[in-house]
Amino acid sequence: MGAIRRGRWSDIMKCLSVKNPYAGWIADGSKTIELRSWRSHYRGLVIICASARGATTDHGMPDGVARCLVTLVDIRPFTRADARAARNKWRRGLYAWVLVGCLPLRPVPVKGRLGLFPPPPALLRALNISAKP
Repeated sequence: MGAIRRGRWSDIMKCLSVKNPYAGWIADGSKTIELRSWRSHYRGLVIICASARGATTDHGMPDGVARCLVTLVDIRPFTRADARAARNKWRRGLYAWVLVGCLPLRPVPVKGRLGLFPPPPALLRALNISAKP
């Protein structure tokens, strides 16, 4: 517990860019598995950020903003049984990122990046989160 108090949010929280409508589905709780072609050793808090450009143009959701806070609890090979929770068809070679505990956030502009990335200071300020936990 003491280590967290002395740490920084960037040590215990990450951001992940996800295209809409997928980011919106994670934010509304209807998508609890995000699909990726890569794994990570990270487990913990993740701010889901809607990418600046969505997968489609008619999704009606804000792009380029933070959408919600979730907890990444597991990363494992994607199975056919995961398809419904992922809101996607099964495909070989993908990883299921298991997300729980969705907390919607007010849409705050954020510039997305590839991979997991530390929350930008401007995002933390906009969400009224101090630099240190």
